[in-house]
Amino acid sequence: SVVAEDNATLTTELQAFRSQSSAVEAFLKQRRAAVMQLLQALRAAPTQVAAAEAAAGAPRALPPLVVVPTPWLDAFLRGEDRSLQELLEGRLRPKEVSYARALLRSPTCPDRQILDPLAVWCGEVKLIPADAFDQLGGAGGLDSTLFVPFEEAAAPEACKAAWSLHKLFQQEWLQIRKLLSEGKVAAPEARQLQAEGRGEEAVWLPLKVQRLWQKVLGGTGGTAKGQAWELLALRAFLREVHEARWGGRAWQDEGKPEDGLELQEFFAAPRCAEPRVRAAGTGGLDRCEVHLTEGLLCPHGRVGNPRAAFLVRRVEVETLLELSAAKGKAYRALWPHVRVVPQYRGGPRGQLLLPSAATCSVCQGKASPSGEGTTAATSAAAAAAAASQRKLCVKRRYASKVLRKVGQLPVPDGDEAPTGAALRELVRELLSFTVSSLRVEVQGEEMDLGNDQPLEDAVETIIVEKDETEPPAREASAFSGSIFRS
Repeated sequence: SVVAEDNATLTTELQAFRSQSSAVEAFLKQRRAAVMQLLQALRAAPTQVAAAEAAAGAPRALPPLVVVPTPWLDAFLRGEDRSLQELLEGRLRPKEVSYARALLRSPTCPDRQILDPLAVWCGEVKLIPADAFDQLGGAGGLDSTLFVPFEEAAAPEACKAAWSLHKLFQQEWLQIRKLLSEGKVAAPEARQLQAEGRGEEAVWLPLKVQRLWQKVLGGTGGTAKGQAWELLALRAFLREVHEARWGGRAWQDEGKPEDGLELQEFFAAPRCAEPRVRAAGTGGLDRCEVHLTEGLLCPHGRVGNPRAAFLVRRVEVETLLELSAAKGKAYRALWPHVRVVPQYRGGPRGQLLLPSAATCSVCQGKASPSGEGTTAATSAAAAAAAASQRKLCVKRRYASKVLRKVGQLPVPDGDEAPTGAALRELVRELLSFTVSSLRVEVQGEEMDLGNDQPLEDAVETIIVEKDETEPPAREASAFSGSIFRS
């Protein structure tokens, strides 16, 4: 009958539920006990080292360490390394340890695996005393033999290569800071250079590169104030390394070191075996190279939209390219199997830097070189220029503390960024009210903008408050000058 079939189905589901609950409870009991023992052993490790040093009367050498992948350790501590189906099959031991991109081929011995020092710097692996695992006595399936010993994986030549790479990145970082602070060329200076026949000394770079460099330098506004440049450069270096080496890859998918090679096959492969490059836009490695002129050329082979670019001194850009090329060589010395490394280049397909005079009069809506031009072309160019003009989103905070968007404010083009006073005047002219408070929104935070303070390029939204103390404008302007007004 139907009732009997339903009861049989319910009985089957209850049995499955009980078996799943039993498997999960057994797993949690075993895992919690192993985690607690591991934590106690780790907490006791410094005390044991100090006691040994006191007994010996001299500093003791570091205890034996093992290399533990951070994603594997996090999954073990949270109990996320095993699925429910695996628990039902009785597989309660920790999942196999996967080092993936934390290990490199030795440049001198292809059969040897060495630890990437940058994996330690970026926190992709942790160095844990081997005694902490040995004290567990195999509880939870943990043992120091599961992991690569640090003494076997450490390579002095790799550490020297990583340190040299970091020093070269510092030089590149300082050059970028110098380029943005001292290397920009204003329009009057560019015209003067052209008049003197030195127009090649100023070149065009896209504004998106400027925004990228501002992020590399540590943000805009007050986020980088009061911090040592070495610290800011180190953070930028670690971000670049992590994006290039581990960006966009989930740890569960990192069981194979390099695109299809098993661990043993990877380290036994010849040095000339290189990984396949992924499709553009699918991973961090494809976004490493930055072309300083990409997107500037119009169909006529010149700079079609100067408003989306800025001028800098050629000598500063060439110095940056030289430093970046040296940094690329340092990356390849550490990662010889990687095809693409973080590096700045002049342009795609050997494209040269574009001088200040290389603007396209046709695309800017001016007359063609022959003196002829069409109204349609001029209108289209004007429309394109208007569309490319920078616009600020204006939000108004009312007396009730409600924040509401009230419109967009076109920023006038000029050699210098508009100041707070200029923005107040623009708001008064276009939105018909006087501003009592002007703030900029940067990364979700509001900051006051003084009258003499220039607007930063990264700002896209301003927040204004109306001056309620200003007397209201005259009403009924239609009666202005009539006998009904005194």
